[in-house]
Amino acid sequence: MDRFLLQKDGRAFKRKAETDGEKRPGKIRSYDTSYLNFGFTCITINGEIKPQFVVCGMTLANESLKPNKLKHHLETTHGLLVGKNTDFFARKLEDIIHQKDTVKNLVSTPTNALKASYQVAYHIAKNKKPFTDGEKVILPAILDMARTMLGEKAAEKFKMVPISDTTVCRRISDMSEDIHRQLIARLKSSLFALQLDEATDLSKEAHLIAYVRYCYKTLILEDFLFCKPIKGHATSAALFDILNDFLCSNDLNWESCVGICTDGAPSMCGARAGLKAKVLKVAPHILWTHCMIHREALAVRNMDRELGEVLNSAVKIVNFIKAHPTRACLFAIVCAEMGAEHYGLLFHTEVRWLSRGKVLNRIFELRNEVRQFLLDVDPYKAEQLCNPRWLVLLAYLADIFDKLNSLNLSLQGAKSTSFTMYKKTSAFKKKLELWRRLIQDGLLEAFPCLAEALEDTGYELESAAEVIINHLTSLRDSLEKYFPEETDHVNDWVFQPFLVGAGTRLPVHLQEDPIEVQSDRILQMQFNKISLGEFWLAMSEEHSGLSKIAVKILLPFSSSYLCEIGFSSLAVLKTKYSSRLEVEHNLRMAVARIHPQIDRLSGEKQVNPSH
Repeated sequence: MDRFLLQKDGRAFKRKAETDGEKRPGKIRSYDTSYLNFGFTCITINGEIKPQFVVCGMTLANESLKPNKLKHHLETTHGLLVGKNTDFFARKLEDIIHQKDTVKNLVSTPTNALKASYQVAYHIAKNKKPFTDGEKVILPAILDMARTMLGEKAAEKFKMVPISDTTVCRRISDMSEDIHRQLIARLKSSLFALQLDEATDLSKEAHLIAYVRYCYKTLILEDFLFCKPIKGHATSAALFDILNDFLCSNDLNWESCVGICTDGAPSMCGARAGLKAKVLKVAPHILWTHCMIHREALAVRNMDRELGEVLNSAVKIVNFIKAHPTRACLFAIVCAEMGAEHYGLLFHTEVRWLSRGKVLNRIFELRNEVRQFLLDVDPYKAEQLCNPRWLVLLAYLADIFDKLNSLNLSLQGAKSTSFTMYKKTSAFKKKLELWRRLIQDGLLEAFPCLAEALEDTGYELESAAEVIINHLTSLRDSLEKYFPEETDHVNDWVFQPFLVGAGTRLPVHLQEDPIEVQSDRILQMQFNKISLGEFWLAMSEEHSGLSKIAVKILLPFSSSYLCEIGFSSLAVLKTKYSSRLEVEHNLRMAVARIHPQIDRLSGEKQVNPSH
């Protein structure tokens, strides 16, 4: 079969005949165009509309427009069109143009629909929902509301918003990268501090998570930095490589990092082979901090033998009832019949900071219901709940761990500093001394559960006072070990700049600046209205040296509280239904405080539908 191709210059067709592998030129007599993409358009010549043959989207050369060639093609290929007038071809041209416009409208999505797609993906990621919720839940709900409230025409517009699961995934990645770029740009021009932690997710994969505290304009801000998988063992070398590679790949300097806060794991805080040793080798100026919330949890962990047995037996009772579904249901019925406020006990979890206090308070609150249930199910296990001394010590543990939970909660939260945390722990140690003296004097206003238990059982406080006083004393000593009192108060001028004598430990050339600050009444008024970080950053122009030293003291984290929030969010994101999820983009969108630049992202993207 002879085949003809249009030359790129558009001058003419040339025949390339292939017969038994030989090529021979010849004149154009007839040709087969079945394999070409061709059509008609029209041109006006001397006021008369004439059809024009188009091949592969290009108009043929003048040589191909000879009347005899056009007539021959029309008769051989489009025989049904022979005899049609010029009006027919004019209508054909209008139809082709209309079809092009229709197809263009169908396959393109307005910019507003693209922006709406980003907004829907943002809310899905912020609320840690599956990607499929966009197409399966949100869009159908929007269409139903639009039809009901605005009519079918409005609903058709919402159909143009692309929110399939793959589209939502791409949108989340785009917004996450945009947030990351904004954060890195801020860190390049600021000092910053880090908090690090590592944990294992549902699929047994270890991750290193990092948060950062930095200066931005007149504020000290905190935000999510990264969450990287740990390949192999979570050794100090592996952790350092992840951290160092991240800083180097994003052009961040170790010199700009002023502090790192971690938990007390050996791989983190090891002075010889831990991450701390490796970091201080490359950046010896960094202030390394052991998380103060973890320290508080370690300080309250130990107790004497008798109190430990009360705690363990209470946990065994909870497990006996709670771990068996039938027993749990029967216990709920007993609670309902006896008019209890709660219908179930709480499991004890050693790794959760507030677990002990909540478990002990719940079992003490439901002690009568638990006793009645155990007498019916297993009378032997109810003996302890019938023992007055056991109930009194349980009540004391419920009271003291409730107070420890309050201390733990006060240490949590964003923008906390070591100064504020030390003030709270110092105050709690003084409270322990007060409570010890009250127990010695027989005053129980600070221990409501203990007072209730003594009244219900008729047990004498003196019989249990020695155990309680010893525990309060050992608890204070343990807190003193983990939170020693500061004696020099060298940095008090940062937190209380208007005290007399503040800043005496500063370099000589800066010791005049605190005097000027203390003499400025306007600064005193501002100090009471804005946060500590805003106050010192606002002085960066007038007292730059003093401001820089103060910021270096304020930036380091005093706890890894944000990392714990990150891992809680990770547990919500990576479930058994999404065990293969790449978590960093989704985690950043869920917990980051920086808002993505949706207008810029939607303006850069090509607009295409996903359904």
